[in-house]
Amino acid sequence: MSKTKNFNTEKEFEESENENQSIFQNTTSLNNNINEKENDLYEELFNYFLPNNKKTLTIKECKNAMRSIGILITEKELTEMLGLKEKTGKEKINLNNFIEICQIKKNENNHYEEIEEAFKMYDPNETGFVNSKELKHAMLIFKPKMSEDEIEQILNEFEIDEEGYINYYQYLNKRKKINE
Repeated sequence: MSKTKNFNTEKEFEESENENQSIFQNTTSLNNNINEKENDLYEELFNYFLPNNKKTLTIKECKNAMRSIGILITEKELTEMLGLKEKTGKEKINLNNFIEICQIKKNENNHYEEIEEAFKMYDPNETGFVNSKELKHAMLIFKPKMSEDEIEQILNEFEIDEEGYINYYQYLNKRKKINE
C-alpha cells in the first residue's frame, strides 16, 4: 500500500510541487557538476597521453591512459567499441571518443559486487586472496578470449605477493577510491 500526501489547499499542493522541483533541479545540477568534473579529468588524461603535435590517440595509447585510472580494457574491446571488425594500426581516437569510452567502461566497472563475486569463485574460503596462476588460466579459457599478453597486462595491474596471490579486497578498494 502506497502512502499519498493529502493536501488541504491548492496552495499546500503548489508548495509541495515547488519543493519537489527544487530537489530535482538540485540533484540534476549536482549530477551535471559531477559529469563535468569527470569529463575534465578524462580530457586532462587524454592530453597527458597525447603524443606531441597529435590530436588523436592510438588504441594502445588509449588503453594505457584508461588503465592508468583503473579502467581495465583490452585493445580488442576498444576496437569493437569503435565499431571496427579488426585492429589495423590506423585507428584514431579523438577526445570525444575517449570521453565516451571512459564513461561506458567506468559504468561497467562500477559493478564491484559482481567483480567481487567473480573473484570469490576462485576463493571458496573467502580469504580475500586468489591464486594469480588460477586466475590467468581462467582468463585464458573463458570469454571474451584474450591473448596471453593482454592477460599479463591485466595481471600487472594487481599486486601479486611472493607466493603468487592477489589480494582482491585491496584491489577492489583501490578501484572504488578511483571511481569515487
